[in-house]
Amino acid sequence: MRSLHLLPHTEAIDGIQRAALDLCRGLAARGDEPAVLVLGHGNNLAAWEQVAEVREATPFLVCSLRKPLAAARTARLARSLHGRFDVVVVHRLDMLNGAAIIAALNGKPLAFHAHNGPPPWLEWKSLLRVPGARRVRRLIVASRFMAQEWRPIVGELPIEVLEYPIDAGHFHPPSTAERDSARAAVGADTEEFVVGYVGRLEASKGPHVLCAAARRLHDEGLAVRLVLQGSAGLAVGATDAAAYRQRCTALLGPCPATWTPPAPDVRPTIYASDVCVVPSIWPEPSGLVVAEGLSTGTPVIASAVGGIPEQLPDFRQAALVPADDVDGLAAALRTFRDNPPTDEERVELRAHVEATRLLPGISCRYQTVLAT
Repeated sequence: MRSLHLLPHTEAIDGIQRAALDLCRGLAARGDEPAVLVLGHGNNLAAWEQVAEVREATPFLVCSLRKPLAAARTARLARSLHGRFDVVVVHRLDMLNGAAIIAALNGKPLAFHAHNGPPPWLEWKSLLRVPGARRVRRLIVASRFMAQEWRPIVGELPIEVLEYPIDAGHFHPPSTAERDSARAAVGADTEEFVVGYVGRLEASKGPHVLCAAARRLHDEGLAVRLVLQGSAGLAVGATDAAAYRQRCTALLGPCPATWTPPAPDVRPTIYASDVCVVPSIWPEPSGLVVAEGLSTGTPVIASAVGGIPEQLPDFRQAALVPADDVDGLAAALRTFRDNPPTDEERVELRAHVEATRLLPGISCRYQTVLAT
């Protein structure tokens, strides 16, 4: 089987992109030959080129009845592909019309892998907004929460719940040397309690809540350092991004913080952290960083929103807190600071991921779903 994937970009900081990359890596290991079309390339392009055929950037794939030129260019691209694939997989709603054109002109089935919930304006199969929805034969989502969100919208369309996979060989528990090196790189002292955040630096992801909670611990006299790795989302303007970072910096005050630029490898931030925090305010479909942290044996605190509760185990070193609750998050951080994980608990965290999210097993299910 050969699958053709339509993605917004190849930016490593984006969980959707990392999940799609791992899925394609797993498909390639099973003999699939994935190909990828993206609106624009990013800093993880080299990793993509190792597992898939990546064509030049194709921004015109966002097309509609109001964008006839984009639709014409997409049709021209579709004909040039000559059916060299068995199924089209589109990973974002605004690319669905373009994906439908490619699938229709090549006589191939179309699967919609939805990584977010349906927007309020969506009318499935709307001729004016998303006529390409009429071509979709299967919807793939990352959690039961997402399936519940989409079911009233798509009616009887088959929905497959396919959790995001984890490459446990990549996200492995760090050695002492790896952990010490990661902590030194972010300027952490031996006694500092390092709290890590990986994700987009925007309000919906909640890093401002984490900054306020870290400041509270600092004001209580605890030696805490916040490490934030990420960048503003692609839809966030430079001015808004700068203003949001200033807001976070003001909330931190004198609390030490290390701002780490986005990079293809997020493991150093996780390895440096005594706890990883996923403080999202919006309903995350799954929260990939949760599983990435657990796979390394790192304790995790996450907001009780969206699909996150489905994947967080009922262990002492894995905690859910209310979203947008500085007091609740600060209290959880204090608890984790005072009760660091034992070696046995780190093994237990990783074992939870190994039991449910390993790349080979998820990839097998993904291949079966796409072939159906």
